[in-house]
This record gives sequence, structure tokens and C-alpha cells, in this order.
Amino acid sequence: MKKMKFFETMANKNEENNLLRFVVVILTMGLLLEGLLMAYMRKNERTVVVPSYLDRKFYVEGNKASTEYIEMMAKYSVELITNFTPDTVKERVNEFMRFISPTVYKDVSTSLLVMVDEATTYKISQYFIPQKMVMQDNNIQIIGLLRKYTQDKELLVAKAEYRMKFNIEQGRFVIASYEKIEMPDRNDRQAEN
Repeated sequence: MKKMKFFETMANKNEENNLLRFVVVILTMGLLLEGLLMAYMRKNERTVVVPSYLDRKFYVEGNKASTEYIEMMAKYSVELITNFTPDTVKERVNEFMRFISPTVYKDVSTSLLVMVDEATTYKISQYFIPQKMVMQDNNIQIIGLLRKYTQDKELLVAKAEYRMKFNIEQGRFVIASYEKIEMPDRNDRQAEN
């Protein structure tokens, strides 16, 4: 009788151990599946951002972004280097340089440092009024009216065009090339006089 009870107890313990092994294997597989799913979701995560000053949504997803985001970042970055006073020019150029790709950083930095020196030496203030934005693939053109002043004298009224090539790298707007074209507008100057 005692032998039978012993064998039953052993059989029950073996069945319990098998059940516990099965549960551990299932939990481990679930944990691995959850980890893989979390890694996949992190890689393909889309964040929708709607700050209070925007009237539309945009998204940034890996190396892709909505056109609304690209337009907003292009306009913001151009305004950094086109709207300044002698006191703010250096700070605004430094912030603009955060968007520049490391491959062209030195060239862009050199040209903008000349602009900073000129603005601080001659007390030049400038503002730009964007009138048109054209976006094709990874190229953006922002066309508008540029005005420069030194103290209370107007130095320049010109149509200006800013051309940029951009990339979205890990959700970040990066400027791969930057070019400024000024075309003096004599009609605007004569109309104001």
C-alpha cells in the first residue's frame, strides 16, 4: 500500500513538474515575442505632434516626414539666418548651424561667419518676407523679399531666393546644401521713394 502511494505521489510530482516546465516555456516564448514586438514598434513608431501654434498635424517616422513638417522646418531654418539684428545674428546663425549636415558644415559655416562679422561690424539688421515656397523631392526653394538696414538707413531691397537640399535622418531635419541668391528689385525701391 505504501509503495502504491509512493508511486502515485511521484507520478503526481512528475506531472506537476511537467506542467510547470510547460508554463515556463510558454511564458518565456511570450516574453521573447513581446520583446520582438516592442523592438519592431520602436523602429516604426510614428509620433504625431500638434503644438499650440500650429493649425495642422505632421509626423516624423524614421527617415520620413510629412510635407507639413518639412515646410515648417525649412521656413524656420531660413528665418533664423534672414531675420536678425546685430545683437541676435550670432545666436541665430549658431542655431541654424545645428541643422547643417556635417559634410557641408565647414563651407556653410565659413560663409555665414562672414555674414555675422559684417552684421556686427556695420550694425546691419535684416528681415525676410517669404512669398513662395516650392518643394520638389528633397529640394526646397523659398522666394521672398529681403530688406537690409544699417541703423535707420535702408541698404538693400531685393528679391531673394534660398535653396536647400534636405534629408530626414532618424527623425531629424538635416540641411545637405544651402544657397542664397539675391536679385536687387529696383521697382520696389522706386515705389517706396
